[in-house]
Amino acid sequence: MMSKEVDAYLAGIPELRRQRLQAFRCAVHINLPGVKETMTYKMPGFEREGRWVAMANQKQYLAIYFCSAELVEPVRKAHPELSIGVGCVRVKDRQAFPVDLLISCAAQALGLT
Repeated sequence: MMSKEVDAYLAGIPELRRQRLQAFRCAVHINLPGVKETMTYKMPGFEREGRWVAMANQKQYLAIYFCSAELVEPVRKAHPELSIGVGCVRVKDRQAFPVDLLISCAAQALGLT
C-alpha cells in the first residue's frame, strides 16, 4: 500500500527526481511482495521483517540507502560513474538511473532473495 506521507514527499521534489523515485517505488510494490512503505527519519522507505531500504532527495543527487557495502557492489561494478557510499547509491540528475539493478539490491536488502 502506498503512503500519503510518501506521496507528499515526492510531490515536493524536482520532476526528474520525482519520476525516478516514483519508478523505484512502483517497482518495489510490483516486484517485492510483503514490503511495507514507510516514512522514517523524514525519508520514504520500505520495510520487511526488520529490514529496510530508504530513498531520499538530496541537494545534489537522489540516493537509495541499502546500508550494506556488499549490496551496493553490483551497482559499483555495473555503473562506475555513480557515486557509491558504504551502503548507498547516489545518482545525479545527468546520470542514468539503473532502476532494475536497484530493485535487485532492494530485494536482497529486504531478504527476498
